[in-house]
Amino acid sequence: MPSHVPPLASLDTHTDIRNAVDHRLVRLRSQVAIIRTLADDVDAGTVDAGAMADQVIEEMARLGCRLLEMAATLATAAAPEDSGAFARIVGRA
Repeated sequence: MPSHVPPLASLDTHTDIRNAVDHRLVRLRSQVAIIRTLADDVDAGTVDAGAMADQVIEEMARLGCRLLEMAATLATAAAPEDSGAFARIVGRA
């Protein structure tokens, strides 16, 4: 996880795509950790798998949502040629 969490005010604005990616990544990794913990508990036999089925289904659905959010955020990121890292040659075909 990143060592810092950006300020909440910057998370609501879409001007800084990096903050949005960081925020989505924190949420995604947190959801993965929840599912990993549930899976470890079921695997260790400390909880009944049948009793945990509804919670596992709900958490897996949340993981799917987090993955879609992350994919959408990354898809809206600027293309490398628009980032200013590459010089544009104007007038050449």
